[in-house]
Amino acid sequence: MKSLIFTYLLTYGGSLVAVFNPYIGLLIYVLFAIVQPPVIWWYAVPVGNYARIIAVALLVGWVLQNTGSWSFGKAKTSVWLLVGFLFWMALSTLFAASPDRASYFLEIQAKIVLPFIVGMTLIDTPAKLKQLAWVIAASTGYLGYELNLQYLDSPNRLYFQGFGSLDNNGVAVTMVTGAAIAFFLGSEDDSIWRRWFAFILAGLQVHVILFSQSRGGMLALVIMAVVCALLLLIRPKVTRSLTYMGMALVIGLALAGPSVWERFNSIFVEPEERDASAVSRLELWTACYQLMLEEPLFGIGPNHFPTYASRFGFTEGKASHTTWLNAGAENGFPGFVLLLGFFVYTSWKCFVLLWKCRTDARYRDSMDPFCQSACTMTVASLAGYMVAAQFVSLQLVELPYYVAMLGAGALKLSSLPGPTRQSQPVRLERPTGNYR
Repeated sequence: MKSLIFTYLLTYGGSLVAVFNPYIGLLIYVLFAIVQPPVIWWYAVPVGNYARIIAVALLVGWVLQNTGSWSFGKAKTSVWLLVGFLFWMALSTLFAASPDRASYFLEIQAKIVLPFIVGMTLIDTPAKLKQLAWVIAASTGYLGYELNLQYLDSPNRLYFQGFGSLDNNGVAVTMVTGAAIAFFLGSEDDSIWRRWFAFILAGLQVHVILFSQSRGGMLALVIMAVVCALLLLIRPKVTRSLTYMGMALVIGLALAGPSVWERFNSIFVEPEERDASAVSRLELWTACYQLMLEEPLFGIGPNHFPTYASRFGFTEGKASHTTWLNAGAENGFPGFVLLLGFFVYTSWKCFVLLWKCRTDARYRDSMDPFCQSACTMTVASLAGYMVAAQFVSLQLVELPYYVAMLGAGALKLSSLPGPTRQSQPVRLERPTGNYR
């Protein structure tokens, strides 16, 4: 009953608020995209168009706010790479063998790109960036909490059933992406209770990755942890942050049981010792590349690889198990470059911004500290995602796009004229002397 009230309150109450404050509507939309109330609370919340209702109110409020600011600054290229990918996917849909089948994925991508654009026009203060980061961390952390409860009841449920439209791989990579946000929120927050709350959220997500039995998720977690450690060296409070990182590493190793190590180590076995799943991935990648060569411009059409799988000896309906090569097979080389370029470019620009802050004190002092934190979160989070995306199909995972919006928002704010740091009140000295 509480979950139903919560869902209805956010949907209808949030819609009313979103008309006057569209950014609140965006935050609720992101929350619904991660938590998926009808899936996580299937026993209480009926299937409904909750996200769509919020989206409509968000767009109405956005229009009433004159569609925000379209001055994206350093994030301009990131925005147009993603818009370009949506446009190219639309062209691929027109030339697909089954436009109706392709339009399903086109609609999903549009539901991701449009909120991204709206968010980028509305983000104009570091406070909004912090709100977005906490919504991502709290939503993924709560999802991790619910999945941990399910694991106690049925250890294999996630592995066999997944979560909603995501399989165990998609859930694991979602947890990797969210855990990086939660960890950096905790390591750089001066409030003790917020710090440990964020660490608990991160820990819940890491445990989900371990029992998901997703090799792609485990590899992404390792990559994310290495990148986190490297980024901590160029951030303030190095000693404290590395201490927390060490604690997290010890706890993570303690939670990883024999089955987790056996599953992870199977990534590195000799070719003749690989299981059928690992061998088929290499064959699927080859099939995707072959399709890219055959249809280099527009590809075979979105959501069409499963219909071509039987041509390469797989059962019809087989997924490609690679996000990047699948994008190339279904949308051609331009689609491959635009999608991968969006994530790579955003991550790289965030890293460059962090490096400038480390090497140039004047540059560092001109930026709000949370903008720097947002860049750190984005680089670490997307590093794990981009590696995992080569091994699993993540077309339906929305969270990485909102993490990219976090980094792109920081890039936008860093381009504003004058300092992004909030002004401190000026203290006036009492005049001395005798004035008449």
